[in-house]
Amino acid sequence: MATMSVLRCAGARSLSRLLGPQLLSRMAPIAGTLVPKSTLMVTQPKQKRLYGPELGGHSDTGMWRNERIAAIALIPLIPAGILVPSMPMDFILSAALVLHCHWRLSGVCEDYIHGELLPKIHQPFVLVMSILAFGSLCYLNYSDVGLGNAVRMLYSEL
Repeated sequence: MATMSVLRCAGARSLSRLLGPQLLSRMAPIAGTLVPKSTLMVTQPKQKRLYGPELGGHSDTGMWRNERIAAIALIPLIPAGILVPSMPMDFILSAALVLHCHWRLSGVCEDYIHGELLPKIHQPFVLVMSILAFGSLCYLNYSDVGLGNAVRMLYSEL
């Protein structure tokens, strides 16, 4: 913190002479460490609650909790599915992996896809991809060696 204060004081004088105080004040978000404290403005924090359930509104905390439970359940499931492969374990691991990936990919798409057409398309696309992934893993489990043995064979032959 002391280093930032030294940089702020040392660089502000030379920059204000070179660029002028008006341009320097416009560059404050970019060069925050080089702008003197007197030109920075402190704003009041927002009074609206930005996270958690709102009274009378839709709560996303239940979905977040389910996502965390699925992610934590994968920690023992993945080693168990590889060390002790069996058909029920392979199906449970496949379902948990696809469910976890579906929820996370849906969240990423909601956060980062904007516009008018793409937000209407991404949810069905993610759903179709998740169904295809689960179907493929079920086929691997039922008709071939299974997910745990496939991973074990992949790492033993490399």
